[in-house]
Amino acid sequence: MKNYPDFIENQMKDQPNDELTFSYKRSVLEAMEKRSALLHKRGLDDENVIIDLVCSENMHIEQGYFDFLAKEKDKKRIRNLPRNIGIYMLALVIAFLGIGFATSVWHPTWLIIEGGVSLMVVYLLVFLASHLTDTPFYPIARLCVAGSVMVLAQFIFLVIRLPFGVENAYLLFLAAVALMLLGDGILASLTKQKFAFLSWLLYIPAVTGLLYALLGLAGFIAWNPGWWMMVAAVVADILLVLGTVLYKGRYSIKQELENIWKED
Repeated sequence: MKNYPDFIENQMKDQPNDELTFSYKRSVLEAMEKRSALLHKRGLDDENVIIDLVCSENMHIEQGYFDFLAKEKDKKRIRNLPRNIGIYMLALVIAFLGIGFATSVWHPTWLIIEGGVSLMVVYLLVFLASHLTDTPFYPIARLCVAGSVMVLAQFIFLVIRLPFGVENAYLLFLAAVALMLLGDGILASLTKQKFAFLSWLLYIPAVTGLLYALLGLAGFIAWNPGWWMMVAAVVADILLVLGTVLYKGRYSIKQELENIWKED
């Protein structure tokens, strides 16, 4: 007769026998024993049937192990975050002071601190967003993505405006807003949100309009016939709608044929 420990060991035979693996095996064994006890309470008396049923429900233990390792690494990263931030900030201050005292150039050397802090904030916002996409706090994830773009944009603005004196550096924020919208659309698509399709219908003309204004103000294109960019955006929306309708229609027909085949 099979038993749970032997079944788990067989499923995990290719994995190392370290403390972390043992912890995972123990958690799986506890879950299987709880499931077995529940089946007993529901009136199933044949022990062999129970074991076979519970084992059949746990045929992907090794895949669960990889998910377990990923979560454990994530927990370790979170635990070490305050220490790593402290070390990072100390390194920034040392670099700033070292370059400042060595060259006696404190401006714009301070951008080392500003840039370092900006990159840290971007990392934290992206890290937070990645942990909120599959939760009810998804709107906060969207804000984190938008915030990371703007934080990075303000640092780039300072770099090209202060040391290099680029007069039209403010136009960068138009590009940043466009990137915010694109980032939100990509996030919605990757996480398969229900409103992803509608988001792209809105974002395509919005991003095109921002690019049109950016290129026009920067002098890269003439306002006329540059406005044809907006016409192209509307055409892209129409093609997106048609493509989605055709895809959904074919998918629906395919599902109906599969259902008929199964019935026959």
